[in-house]
Amino acid sequence: MQTNVTTRQNELIAARRVPDNCIFIGGQCVKPKGADANAIPLINPATEEVIGTCADANAEDVNKAVENAHEAFESGIWSKRSGNERGAVLRKIGQLMRENRDLLAGLDVLNCGKPTSYALFDVDSSADLLDYYAEIAETDEVSRVVPLTNAPGYVGKEKRFPRGVVGVITPWNFPLKMALWKSIPALASGNTVVLKPSEVAPWSCLEFALLCKEGGLPDGVFNVVIGSGKETGVALSHHDKISYLAFTGSLFTGKKIMHAASDHVIPVTLELGGKSPLIVCKDADLSLACRSAAFGIFFNQGEACTAASRLLIEEDVYEEVLKGVLEEAKKIVSGNGLQENVNMGPLVSKPQYEKVLQLIQTGFDEGLNCVFGGLPKESGKGYFVPPTIFTNAETNNTLWKEEVFGPVLITKTFRTNEEALALANATEYGLGSGVFSTNRDTLDYFADNIEAGMCSLNTYHFSSHELPWIGWKHSGLGIGLATHGYYEYTRLKQIAEYVGDA
Repeated sequence: MQTNVTTRQNELIAARRVPDNCIFIGGQCVKPKGADANAIPLINPATEEVIGTCADANAEDVNKAVENAHEAFESGIWSKRSGNERGAVLRKIGQLMRENRDLLAGLDVLNCGKPTSYALFDVDSSADLLDYYAEIAETDEVSRVVPLTNAPGYVGKEKRFPRGVVGVITPWNFPLKMALWKSIPALASGNTVVLKPSEVAPWSCLEFALLCKEGGLPDGVFNVVIGSGKETGVALSHHDKISYLAFTGSLFTGKKIMHAASDHVIPVTLELGGKSPLIVCKDADLSLACRSAAFGIFFNQGEACTAASRLLIEEDVYEEVLKGVLEEAKKIVSGNGLQENVNMGPLVSKPQYEKVLQLIQTGFDEGLNCVFGGLPKESGKGYFVPPTIFTNAETNNTLWKEEVFGPVLITKTFRTNEEALALANATEYGLGSGVFSTNRDTLDYFADNIEAGMCSLNTYHFSSHELPWIGWKHSGLGIGLATHGYYEYTRLKQIAEYVGDA
């Protein structure tokens, strides 16, 4: 099996077309300033071996990328094209993604450790996203007449325009998917993009840039810079020719992005952290609830902003639900994401691994009861953390308050819906949430009153590009996906014309 995994890894590395230490500017793979000297090692988190290097672009490189994007935008080569023309290009790129799905997915597996089946789903859904926004671009009514009932002799219009250069900064947990969630609606509405994916997992985004060129996207419209947040990210977020910033990542960094945007008075979309509750009522389909609760926290190794990390169970069925979730956790097979039977991979990096282990230790130190998993018992290669479940949590516990971004679940009981709601809302975050019940009034009560931008009823981790992606409270600002995500990247103009009395 190890031989097969090694062979597959080598095949994927050999299939890459973007060389090490490159960024993508103006339709070309280029070496940034000091590329070889400042190269960042890329480590396969399943084996801890160095599998390549990536560039560490500096402010000069970022400036070159932004200038290229700005020149492309001002030329009108993309921004002035019709929606039908832009849509045709996006559809072509989506088709190229489908033709290269195994490579794109495999590179994400190598970079961040996720199982291949999940990575393939990410690629497929991203290709569908291109088709979705292609259709919006093709059918968009850029200009709309507004009836002026109290102003005879006047005609009013609303007209939308692309904003300009959009700076996109995305994380490592869904490298390609998160990058496209933000970049594609920006491109569909006529903007140009400078993307900075995580330096931990850049390969799929660089390969995608080549597909954009092959699909007919003009040079300079989509650019990719790789490097650390401290230099590359800061340079991008502070550049005076950026017209919009879209960011997914931590609350700490999101605040810095927002501050940088304020210097140039430009809008931002921020998708930040989460500490999402999943509520199981006693009248729920408990088998479904247990499967969904385990999937809610252990999917993608818990490295998801919407991870259902707080499980709230009605007291009467607490033992039954806990037992069911434990049974689901026992079914999980951890290992290298290139293996066929694996459904949970390693954490993405050593720093993330160490952070999660520290938080698990904090759970023990604060007296929580660990009923499954805990600290790894083996010292083999790879940043593997077992599915971990703590009980008897309180709202002052660190694991209740802090986002772990790992496969760590805490549980707590409740007696009434009002108590469950208060517990669900006892967090600074407000991204995802879930409720399991067979009572319509109960579902509506929680859906209407949980302080989160998204609420899933009798399911979890459901997402569709046709529905908006929203964070409340400290989980974010602005709206992603759906038509809302498209309009975020446009600016509106009012046009009033006097045409004479009727």
